[in-house]
Amino acid sequence: MNKRFFTWVLFVSLFLISTSSAYNGNENFFKYNPNPLNKRTQPKCPFAFAEAKFTGKVNGLMTFAQKSCDRTIISGIFSNGLVDPEKNCYTIRIQDVNGKIRDITKDLKLKFIKDGTAPFSVEIKDFNLNCDSGILTVHDSEKQYYSEKQSYSEKQVHSEKQSYSGKESYSAHSYSEKQAHHSYIRKRDANATCCIFQNDHSYQQANILAI
Repeated sequence: MNKRFFTWVLFVSLFLISTSSAYNGNENFFKYNPNPLNKRTQPKCPFAFAEAKFTGKVNGLMTFAQKSCDRTIISGIFSNGLVDPEKNCYTIRIQDVNGKIRDITKDLKLKFIKDGTAPFSVEIKDFNLNCDSGILTVHDSEKQYYSEKQSYSEKQVHSEKQSYSGKESYSAHSYSEKQAHHSYIRKRDANATCCIFQNDHSYQQANILAI
C-alpha cells in the first residue's frame, strides 16, 4: 500500500471519531424530522459506522457512515489491484446479510488512477446499515430457521389380569405421546459483503463490519 492510501485511512479515522463525538449524548440527532414544526414524532435510523477492508488481489478501504434519514455516506480508496481499468470493467456490489444484492458502481462515481482509484465520498439515498431493511439487518423471516426436533415421552401402562376360571389372560397398553416441538435457531453465519467484479466475474470481496 502506498502513502496516499495511509493518508486516506488517517483522514477517514479522524472523520469517524469527530462525527461520533459530535453526536454522542444528543438524543435529538437520532431522529429525523420531516415536520417543519419541529415535532419529532418519527424515530429514524441511529448514527452507525461500518467498514470493508480489502486485502489480496485488491488493497483498499471503504467506510459506511449511516445518517439519521435513511442515507449513508460511503467513502474509500483503492490503492492497487484494479489492473488496466480501460480494458477491464469493474463493478462494486453490496450483498446484505439476507443475500440481497445491490450494484453501487454508478453511485460511487469511481475515478481510476493507475491500478487503483482516487479517494471517493458519496451519499446514497435509501441505503442504511442497521435501520429497517439495512444491509446489516437480518430480516425477521431470515433471523430464525425452522428446525424440528421430535421428543417423545412415552408412558406405558401395563395392566395384566389373569383369570383362573379358564379365560385367557390379556394385557392392556396405553400410550401418551408428547407432540413434536419446534425450536428456532438464529443464523449466526451471515455477513454483509462488498464484492468487486471484474468483467462480471467475482474478483475480490470483503466483509462489511460495524465499528
